[in-house]
Amino acid sequence: MASIVAPAPWCDSSELQNGVSSGGTEVLTIGVVGPHYPDSFADNIACGFEDLGHRAVRLNGGRPHLFSWSKASRLAGEMLMRSERAAAVLQRPLLEAARRQRVDGFVVVDTNVAPETADALGEIARPLCFWYPDAVSNLGRQSMFQATYDAVFSKEPRLVGPSRDIAGLPAH
Repeated sequence: MASIVAPAPWCDSSELQNGVSSGGTEVLTIGVVGPHYPDSFADNIACGFEDLGHRAVRLNGGRPHLFSWSKASRLAGEMLMRSERAAAVLQRPLLEAARRQRVDGFVVVDTNVAPETADALGEIARPLCFWYPDAVSNLGRQSMFQATYDAVFSKEPRLVGPSRDIAGLPAH
């Protein structure tokens, strides 16, 4: 199962050469971890980095695609992902793909990335950020907050304030 996704055709990274943009500025390589498909949040972030002159490495998220086709398979996937051992096996391709890339940091936009997997990504490169764009009601088990992210971003003030003030997370 491939864990690296090809860049979107509408993202132009042709100006990048040898880690330097045509404008002479340093180019960062950023791993964007999440489900990538046309107009997905992860793909939009990757395109945004590329539009800013950086290189984005699109890495598939924490849940293999075989669990996303039907309601029954999604439920089976959720149950399987609750096992640390199963999550480690299922997310091994993500870590292997991330190790092959020379990234300067990661942005994770997938709540299915196990805390242990996120911490392993942090051993590959820092900073390691988690960006949650959805409503608080869709957070699920919230196990992503057990990982040692350098920053946690959310649009929800009801999530940011308590995460920072009570839990001591680097929330913004």
